[in-house]
Amino acid sequence: MLDIIIEKISKITLREDLNLFDKDEDILQSGLIDSFGYVQLLTALEDEFSIMIGEEEQFDNRLRTINGILKFCEEKLQNKK
Repeated sequence: MLDIIIEKISKITLREDLNLFDKDEDILQSGLIDSFGYVQLLTALEDEFSIMIGEEEQFDNRLRTINGILKFCEEKLQNKK
């Protein structure tokens, strides 16, 4: 799942060096992704994992780091079962 998340971010940012990026660094504050890219990422995650990210969840701090995104998506998928 981590590879898929990194792939989605790579497509949005056009960066191929994300394996070197600190997975706990804030993707917005670091400038890795901007607000438009953030919306694109959330939509891509919803499509890829067939999950729904509600309006309030869009501001969940876990969605600001790659590791946080991973945990968030894992929880959403676990709760679908």
